Amino acid sequence: MSITSRTLTRNCLRAGLAVLLLTGGALGCGPADPLMQQLPIDALHQAEGTGKDGDLTITMPAQIVNRYAVLSTAAKPGDKTITLSNVAGQGVDALLPLAADDLLLIIQMQGADIDTTNSAAYGLVIDLRSAGRYEFIGVTAVDQAAGTISVYSGCGGLKNSYEPTGHVQVIRVPQYKNLTVSAGAGITAPSWNGLTGGIVALQVRDTITVDGSIDVSGLGFRGGQRNPNPMQRTPGIGSYYRASNAMDGGNRGESIAGYVTEYKQSGPFGRGAAANGGGGGNRIGAGGGGGGGGGNVEQWNGQGEMLMSVIGGAMAWPLDPGYDSNRTEFPGGGRGGYTYSSAALDPTVLAPGDMTWGDDFRRERGGLGGRPTSNDPSSRLFLGGGGGGGDDYLSTSGAGGSGGGLVFIDARTVNGSGKIVANGQNGQAATSTGSGAGGGGGGGTVVVAASTGIDNIVIQATGGQGGSQTAMTTNAAGPGGGGGGGYVSISQSTTVMPQATGGSGGTTASTDMTKFPRNGASDGGIGQVIQSALGPYAGAPYCSIADLSLQMTVAPQQANELDPFQVELAVENLGPGLSGNVEVALDIPAGVKVSSIDASSWSCRQTAKQLICKLATLAIGAAPVIKVSLVPALGETTLELTANVSAPTTDPVLDNNAASFTLSNPTPLVARPAGGGFGCNTHGSSTTTSHGLWLLGISLLALRRWPRRVRETGVRLGFGR
Repeated sequence: MSITSRTLTRNCLRAGLAVLLLTGGALGCGPADPLMQQLPIDALHQAEGTGKDGDLTITMPAQIVNRYAVLSTAAKPGDKTITLSNVAGQGVDALLPLAADDLLLIIQMQGADIDTTNSAAYGLVIDLRSAGRYEFIGVTAVDQAAGTISVYSGCGGLKNSYEPTGHVQVIRVPQYKNLTVSAGAGITAPSWNGLTGGIVALQVRDTITVDGSIDVSGLGFRGGQRNPNPMQRTPGIGSYYRASNAMDGGNRGESIAGYVTEYKQSGPFGRGAAANGGGGGNRIGAGGGGGGGGGNVEQWNGQGEMLMSVIGGAMAWPLDPGYDSNRTEFPGGGRGGYTYSSAALDPTVLAPGDMTWGDDFRRERGGLGGRPTSNDPSSRLFLGGGGGGGDDYLSTSGAGGSGGGLVFIDARTVNGSGKIVANGQNGQAATSTGSGAGGGGGGGTVVVAASTGIDNIVIQATGGQGGSQTAMTTNAAGPGGGGGGGYVSISQSTTVMPQATGGSGGTTASTDMTKFPRNGASDGGIGQVIQSALGPYAGAPYCSIADLSLQMTVAPQQANELDPFQVELAVENLGPGLSGNVEVALDIPAGVKVSSIDASSWSCRQTAKQLICKLATLAIGAAPVIKVSLVPALGETTLELTANVSAPTTDPVLDNNAASFTLSNPTPLVARPAGGGFGCNTHGSSTTTSHGLWLLGISLLALRRWPRRVRETGVRLGFGR
């Protein structure tokens, strides 16, 4: 039995919607979405790719195919016009030529609020705000004189809020039919400069063949620069997580919370890690921390990975104040190495901070590793964090490495013998043992949404290596921490093995540290590789119109005791455009148990109250039917079944998105109260026996002699086998 409500037939919808798109009028055969206005016809094909920029073959290295501008006025959901900077080279002029149905990527790079206390909590993200928010949307008109661009309105305009103080880029994304990057050739982006750059974004209708490279390594958030210090300082002073005095430590790396300008509000120097930026090395001579990439921020502690396999590590790391005997591997950037020391002692025996080390006592004051960021292709993406600079003396310290940039690809197929990389930059070396080296940049972000597969290609988003100390003298100070591994999200259909490893910590050439050359510099943590780039644009907001319908079939239509019944959910895309990341949610009544699921092509998971199934891509037509077998609840005479379908695409007809059915069970099994005798206590879909069931053991031998109906009932209640 089909249970649904439909006010528009398929033919009426397609005919009426076509008129609506071309004229801006309302559908005459049913209610129209109030947001629906005139929409360029190519918007119907944005999800599939318009291919309007034709085929392209890249034959030269380091080619830039995107164009970059700066948003100047705050934008909010529903806005249909955006205003760009009036500074030459940052406004509409930077995007020209620009025409109707060109594709834009709007992304906010920074703007997160952080904890600014002088403690290890410095840099903890309190509120992401709109940092990392992004979306794809098409152009309808360009007004260069006014500095404005009108965007598709038929899908309701913009989906996100954007704050110009968080540095919002507006990027023209080419729409190719096919793209080939020849061997020896490459695509890249300008380095992130605080306003624009660091991102390659491509939309290809059919196939990308990469035999060369798409490379944004070291183009992300900037490393902490050298903080020249010509003065000798009193040893053994302070532990500065933030400081305003330039003599107290190196510059921290850039992050989603900002850079030098933003850091000045709380103190730009110090070992505290600002979000995914690595902390600067503290006085005297400590190394900078590595920048953060991808991973779970809840597991971060700023210490990075203390590998027992490095020279002297098995004996030296347990002496470290930040050592955790229960766990030596943490996500994010690696910590910078120890402060200045002059005594020729054994680092595998004598702990850091002992005054017999001389000078600044080889204290644990290296910059903390940057925190990992919570990337999500459906909502937020980030550049790799910059590594922290080493503490300086006489301009011999190392600057932090820049983080990896961002590559976003939406295509049908991605293949080739080349590579797609967003690695962090190595930290700079310290040229004397009186200064600290820079931390490595955190790995960047790579998202590849390919509906039919990714083959052979190499994908990397690794952390940069921490800088080393190159002077071979008896004195020693801190090498830089390694950058954390980045974030890679790909489609499920793939044969590649992406890499998001952390960078190794630097070493010192000091002859006093031959037994432990790391001298406190740890590795960056492993980043994140996940198969979540599903559907058009990996689930990010984009403009497409697709009417989804849902029908529910229940059989039998009347339940019997605990006999299973089947629910079939049929989803159809009535058009006119492609839909993706379609989600069906079936509410599960209390006490009802899911006994089986048959859902080819869907990805399903069960919560306490719902069965949720997702489908990456749904062209016009029917999706595979979802079949669910359910067991009725004890004691319930009616079961209310409801389900709905939704997707990020705009649905012009919402009253066919849900279905419901009331299933009766006139002969439900009822559990008796617990106490003496037989009884059951029911909790949701689970059943437990009461204390009175100890009597059951005496009677089990007689079970075979009971009438068949009684035996079957006992089995269903959990009394039998």
